[in-house]
Amino acid sequence: MREVAFGEKSGAPVAIALGFFDSVHLGHRKLLQRTEEIAKIRGIWCATMTFKNNPFETMGKKTKLIYSYEERAMLFEKLGIDIVCVALFDDNFMRMSADDFLSILADTFDLKHVVCGYDFRFGKEREGDVKKLCQFCRSSGIGLDVIEKAVHNGKKVSSTLIREYLSKGEIEKANELLAEPYFMMGEVIHGRKVGSKLLFPTINIELDCQKLKIKQGVYFTLTTIDGIQYRSVTNFGQKPTFGLKDFEVETYIIGYDGDLYGKRVAISFIKKLRDTAKFADAKALKEQIYKDIENAKAIPIDRLA
Repeated sequence: MREVAFGEKSGAPVAIALGFFDSVHLGHRKLLQRTEEIAKIRGIWCATMTFKNNPFETMGKKTKLIYSYEERAMLFEKLGIDIVCVALFDDNFMRMSADDFLSILADTFDLKHVVCGYDFRFGKEREGDVKKLCQFCRSSGIGLDVIEKAVHNGKKVSSTLIREYLSKGEIEKANELLAEPYFMMGEVIHGRKVGSKLLFPTINIELDCQKLKIKQGVYFTLTTIDGIQYRSVTNFGQKPTFGLKDFEVETYIIGYDGDLYGKRVAISFIKKLRDTAKFADAKALKEQIYKDIENAKAIPIDRLA
């Protein structure tokens, strides 16, 4: 998959999906799948657009990202995207007029077809809408598909709803809207050796400072190492038994023995096992961890789909 900066003259003939795609949820996937279909039919490149940074931060909001750029890029490639058009959402981008946005996009690619959601907005103060995009495409001889909203169990599929579920630890509800398990990617770093002291060798990954903090707790997870998935148990959050208040991502990988320091792994969250709790001592915590591991082993494989 190739990365092209917004405004860079690539000249590639593309069908492009427009949006932020911060969670690549069911609705986003409809856009991306339609874009891929059109690209294949027309024999052109399949592209999408996203931001490399956290746009909410530029807007003065405290909203964190569901997926980092790296995580989104991995999902895009998995979904058959050939080119990712990357923009930096800074003050200049935020002040850009709708007309300038369309002009720069047209200079970046040889636009053949555009796909967007029914509520797509662009330009300064969201002045551009689907109607304006339609006029632009019609006058430029560019095809346009507008995808209607996605609904699941009577609720509109949105990143806002997914954030709500993740913040409450309702992982299974979030995963239904994401179409696959929510995950975190990161490099394995040296932790505080708490797990090792309990005879449970664990790995720690560093959490991106712009990534959403899900609800603290212990989760049944799948850890992907070099393309192979292993069942695992992950503690996300603090360690009150040891008086540790920093948020950490600590994972015990069932059936894996090896040095992972410096390697990038992906941890997919499948089911919440329990809330974070303070135990009387390390022995009591160790007994609970044994139970957590056995619970993780007992979850049917069909729950992982």
